[in-house]
Amino acid sequence: MSLEEDILIERYLKNELDNKERTVFEERLRTDGEFNEKVNFEKELFNTFNENEWSFHHNNEEDLKDLESYFEKEEVKELQQNIKSSFESIKKKKPTKVRKLYFISIAASITVLLGLFLLKPFNTKLNSNALFEYYLPTEELPTFVNRGDNDLEDLVRGENFYRSKNYKRASDTFNTILEKKDASVGAYIYAGLSYAQLGEYEKSEKIFDRLIQSDLIDAEKGYWYKSLVNLKSNNIEKAKEDLRYIITNSLYHKKEAQELLKKLD
Repeated sequence: MSLEEDILIERYLKNELDNKERTVFEERLRTDGEFNEKVNFEKELFNTFNENEWSFHHNNEEDLKDLESYFEKEEVKELQQNIKSSFESIKKKKPTKVRKLYFISIAASITVLLGLFLLKPFNTKLNSNALFEYYLPTEELPTFVNRGDNDLEDLVRGENFYRSKNYKRASDTFNTILEKKDASVGAYIYAGLSYAQLGEYEKSEKIFDRLIQSDLIDAEKGYWYKSLVNLKSNNIEKAKEDLRYIITNSLYHKKEAQELLKKLD
């Protein structure tokens, strides 16, 4: 992947592309599997480590205290002592083997210690947000193209508000659209997600309930997005119920539902 492509992906994630650039970019996402995989990976990193989200290199006082208290535990101290003893044993071995074994031991030790810490369920809310972002890839959201139709013009405007993270104007725009009888699945999705991004989870859930109860062909998508809203609001048990329903009834994103449910159990 070239430096130019890395910069392009970064601009996409920061919503800095104009409409023409975005159209070309998202067309490539649909046709270039390797590029799509790269963008998804970069998006996960971006959502996890951007300045508004939690990360290890941000000095989150609460999490650092958790980390400190974790390493004060007796079982962890015992593990550290065992590691130290292993190092002493390694030093006594023949010189040709020392370097290789030494670094293998370091890698294994770090993996064990950090792995044990990361597996413990601290700061569930932040983890829920990270999972929400991961399972809501931008390229899966509906894309509207205006061909002179007034209704489509409103959809395009609402989509642009959402993608530029102006969620209040996006929710207002799509709510107006939903007042019409022939509102599309995409309008429901963007309206519900806009409310979720604003932290108005009850309104978001009601939007997706309306989608589920509609006679639209893709109405079942409402279950998936509703599960993500419950995840984002940290209502884990309710999210699990939604995911199990999707799996049992083989609904939209069954595979992703199985994967996400495993992570939540």
